[in-house]
Amino acid sequence: MVVEPLGMGSCNAITADETLEYQINFQNVGTAPAQNVIIYDTLDLTVLNISTLEITGFSFPPLFSITDNNVLRWYFLGINLPDSSADLAGSIGFVKFT
Repeated sequence: MVVEPLGMGSCNAITADETLEYQINFQNVGTAPAQNVIIYDTLDLTVLNISTLEITGFSFPPLFSITDNNVLRWYFLGINLPDSSADLAGSIGFVKFT
């Protein structure tokens, strides 16, 4: 996972009004095409405001849901993601959100 901005100082401090940009990368390192990929991410609601969540990009069209008020789920169904030994560049995907 990549999160920006990095922040300032030794503890990477950010201000409360800054928007955090997240990117979750995934890759099929198996031996056959992946038919379905599901990504889970749990947000810490003590420091993040889920009402401002915005999906800003993805490599393949997903279904998206939020459960238990803080678990994000992206479902890539029927994605047929090639394995990395057959197609290194094609085996990679991502989701982005703020």
